[in-house]
Amino acid sequence: MKNPKKDLMVVMGMCSRTGRPYGVTVEKHGSYCDLQWAFKISASSAKREGYDRNSFHGAVNTDSNFPGCPHCGSQGWYICGHCKTMICNDQEEGKVTCPKCGKTSNLVITDEFDLKGGGNM
Repeated sequence: MKNPKKDLMVVMGMCSRTGRPYGVTVEKHGSYCDLQWAFKISASSAKREGYDRNSFHGAVNTDSNFPGCPHCGSQGWYICGHCKTMICNDQEEGKVTCPKCGKTSNLVITDEFDLKGGGNM
């Protein structure tokens, strides 16, 4: 019996502590996806691989084996409300400042996300 092909893609994230980019392997399941793995990658390599063009809208789960940010080890994350970048984060509430665009905002819990490839990392 053949294993069914997984519907995988990579989106880009940014470390809240170092400001360095990383890739996140995402497994899509229709209207939701699972964050599977995270790895260090340069912005130029991500662009060359086409990761900056990937996107997903829907519910996002974190797989139990997800290692978190490869730069700082943070297990949590948020999507910046201004530049839409995925940022690693361990806070559950309060204000955060995006390392990409520099905007400060309050963390808001939501059921659906727009994951993007990363734009101009």
